[in-house]
Amino acid sequence: MVPDPMRKPPVVRSTFTKGTVSLVVECYGNAELVVLFQHTTPQVFRFEDPAALVFFQNDLEQQLVEAGWSLTTFESSGSPA
Repeated sequence: MVPDPMRKPPVVRSTFTKGTVSLVVECYGNAELVVLFQHTTPQVFRFEDPAALVFFQNDLEQQLVEAGWSLTTFESSGSPA
């Protein structure tokens, strides 16, 4: 992935692992969520409603844990935008 020079650092970054495989969920402000998985193209999800982003992120992370993934790192900048 080529970094977007205009994109601010993620507000929240969660790394999940399952065996030797890792998956990263990054939340940018209250409008964009990016999923990074191994050597695949990043999946970008944009939301007009901040609550929809939170519900989506919570559901995704819950499904990962239920599927056997472990949250190994969590980073937060503490800034919502």
